[in-house]
Amino acid sequence: SKRTSVSTATIKHYEGATNKFLTYLRVRRSAELAEITREDIEGFRDEQAAKLSAQTTNHCIKALRMLFRDARDRSLLTDDPTEFVKAVKTKKVVDRRPFTMPEVEKILSCCDDEWRSMVLFGLYTGQRLGDIARLSWSSIDLQSGTFSITTSKTGKNLRVPLHASLLNHLKALPAPIDNSLPIHPVAAEIIGARGQTSLLSNRFTRILVQAGLR
Repeated sequence: SKRTSVSTATIKHYEGATNKFLTYLRVRRSAELAEITREDIEGFRDEQAAKLSAQTTNHCIKALRMLFRDARDRSLLTDDPTEFVKAVKTKKVVDRRPFTMPEVEKILSCCDDEWRSMVLFGLYTGQRLGDIARLSWSSIDLQSGTFSITTSKTGKNLRVPLHASLLNHLKALPAPIDNSLPIHPVAAEIIGARGQTSLLSNRFTRILVQAGLR
């Protein structure tokens, strides 16, 4: 029932969390929903917390909460075993800071042409990596100096002004033979094949390492 209201990547996360829980249950994976106890959920939480980050573990528990809450709402359960399960305490988060301009220049110097373009889009628009990778030329209006985007996370339709430097960058690129083509074809193909940004994020991490910033 979630497929029409969330992204493909989110659905994959729900499926992944559910499959991890089924693996944890082992021979009891075919048990009735009503046989699953709070202790089962807490045991699964603790097993995940021993090998994954607190944030990832809590995301898994959140997915299970939605599953069992929905089962209760549909009168398939009387009690929700996840109701009183506490989240894993997260460690202190390190404050992030923006890159300095010299650091941005280092990053750009380590990029190929496509990654340079995506970094410029991120720098001047603040959009997410996956959304930048999906952009097609039909989204760009060079005459008005704007671009249109539907964000994958929220589904919002935005019309965003292009910074002068980004506009000049786009004008310098070869004109597309078809406006439906992606601006960043390699990244778009990766997103299309995998439905998530993890591989692109890993590649950007390698760029940061090369730039001496990670």
